[in-house]
Amino acid sequence: MFFKYLAFPVIKIKKEKKNNDDLRLESARTFDEIDKYADAWNLLALNAPQQHPVLTHSWISAYLKSSLKEGESWFCIFAFDNYELVGILPLLVRESRFLGNKYLLLSTPNYPHTRWVDFLFKEKYGGRVVQLFASYLNGLRPRIIRLTMSHVLCNSPTFDILAEGIHGIYSYSYPNGYASIIPVEGSFNDYKKRLSKKLTGNLRRSNNSLKKLENYSVIVIEDGKDALEDLLSFASIEQSGWKGKNGTAIKYKFWKFFEELVQNMGKNGWLEWYFLETENKRIAGYLTIPFGRSAFILKTGYNEEYRFLSPGSFLTEKLIEHIFSTGKYDVINFFTDFEWLLRWNVERKPYYRLVIAFNNPLSFFSTRLPYIFYSKFTLVRSIRISLYRAIRNISGK
Repeated sequence: MFFKYLAFPVIKIKKEKKNNDDLRLESARTFDEIDKYADAWNLLALNAPQQHPVLTHSWISAYLKSSLKEGESWFCIFAFDNYELVGILPLLVRESRFLGNKYLLLSTPNYPHTRWVDFLFKEKYGGRVVQLFASYLNGLRPRIIRLTMSHVLCNSPTFDILAEGIHGIYSYSYPNGYASIIPVEGSFNDYKKRLSKKLTGNLRRSNNSLKKLENYSVIVIEDGKDALEDLLSFASIEQSGWKGKNGTAIKYKFWKFFEELVQNMGKNGWLEWYFLETENKRIAGYLTIPFGRSAFILKTGYNEEYRFLSPGSFLTEKLIEHIFSTGKYDVINFFTDFEWLLRWNVERKPYYRLVIAFNNPLSFFSTRLPYIFYSKFTLVRSIRISLYRAIRNISGK
């Protein structure tokens, strides 16, 4: 097993200046070891610059308990200032062989519903935490080829820290999808005026059709008291459509993860359900995660028997209207870049794949060198395109 190679349970950075306190590092590879920091971990995520629910213990532990692939193991590293938790990085591990030697490929969790993992740190400790983690990882045996982070949001403070330079690591990034975001600014009516006439017309027709049915209502559940019961209700809605037919509904493929997740998030008050109910039956649903000043929209589904009513669009409108009305949020984040979100006048914020190389020959040749060539090629291509456009403008063609 990989864990016998984790030879450094505690690392310290020596104090060089009077205002630079020691940081202490611990590694953990069992659930008992990470669970004892659950409350401090969740609080750190809630107050971190990213303020993203995927960075919480509640989310990461649900992933680690349910979603590891064959051949993967995991460990977490923690940074402390005395007894205060100031930094965390959960890592997945795969072993690789080259010329008879073992090497490690590291990544942050990267699977549907858990792709947005980043360095987590208390803001004023960012550079020191990343440096501490880099020093630790460079000291591991077998040596590490690379660390890959799949979806890091463009405004992450990690990019500023890496741009300033961290000893012992080299970072490269490139675009990898988008988050779809609605800023909660002004009133809902102001927001609705920015929607297309086609969409507002469809919403009006859907509203009129629903009024003809008996007892239609929108239900908002803001506590996690019946999290599993509500998850079952949502899963039944979702599997009624194409996801049920092709076997990708959460009830078939991701049940254990969502079972863990909704219970964990519900205990902390980070779980909300939106259901459209008519004729004593729930026909559309949203699973949302309220976290700090953001409302994260994780899953949506509707019963295709009622497709003629456009229940998904109707419930989306009511969800956005409710979030505007609470005054608790600055942004609605849909995580993904599905095309249907564009009609809701979302803003696209790019994600980047972040790749980190380490101080060893294999990491240089397999990771650093290809990225150096790629960046040089991209730069030359950009210069050629700019020159071509400049010549065309000058010539008037």
